Amino acid sequence: MEPIIRFVKIKPIRVAVFHAEGKSPEPEAYNKMKVWAELKGLLKEPWINLVFGNNNPMPTPGKEEYGYDFKIAIPPAMELSGGVTEGEIPGGTYVVVRTNLANITEMWMWLYNWAETEGYHVKGHGVEEHLTGMGHPDTMLLDLWLPVAEPGE
Repeated sequence: MEPIIRFVKIKPIRVAVFHAEGKSPEPEAYNKMKVWAELKGLLKEPWINLVFGNNNPMPTPGKEEYGYDFKIAIPPAMELSGGVTEGEIPGGTYVVVRTNLANITEMWMWLYNWAETEGYHVKGHGVEEHLTGMGHPDTMLLDLWLPVAEPGE
């Protein structure tokens, strides 16, 4: 069964960024974000405060360690402190597909290939919208967001 593709057009989203590096940095970055976001009351209504993540830096062949950033959407006037940095999910058009963590690598490869085959120009690295928080790879759901320019743009 072929994955269901959605297109999402967004304005830039202001985010608070939480970084970790290691052999498996995602849980550390997630826990930093979760503690901070709970203190700020941002996780009371998760459908309002989008949570994203992406590798930073990307994994490289022959090196076990890499970095990961968790990002949570924040209001324009919210002040950041305590080592929390500000970032942005760029505005534009994204091709979005849902997957679980167990299939994330294959789904990213499929999505990049789909975009190329359909004539879309990929405009940078994608981000993962975390829908269920950290969990078992088979049940942890993510939407993969790939920034694209539409054919002819």
